[in-house]
Amino acid sequence: MQTVQTELKDVIYNAAEQAFEAKVTIHEGPQSHSYACAIAAPMTMSFEDAAKGLSKQAMRKHGAPRGLRATMARSGVRLVSHILRPKKRRGLPLGQYGFFRGRAA
Repeated sequence: MQTVQTELKDVIYNAAEQAFEAKVTIHEGPQSHSYACAIAAPMTMSFEDAAKGLSKQAMRKHGAPRGLRATMARSGVRLVSHILRPKKRRGLPLGQYGFFRGRAA
């Protein structure tokens, strides 16, 4: 069984929403998954209780089959730079109205 580590970053209290908010990262094996979490709580709640609630919410999101998450490879895995570079646009006509050429009826 793998051990799962959670890391909380940028924990803030949003007074307008009356909630604690944080970016919670779950480190599992070679990958890390990040989730934006928020729990409704009073400002007087202790940081330990807020951290437990945020971690619990992240673990629920992590176990869900769908949802918004950011997945990152752990260090040691290099990304190929040519994949990240945008493709150059070639063959576009120049001029003030060049963008509209071929698009007008």
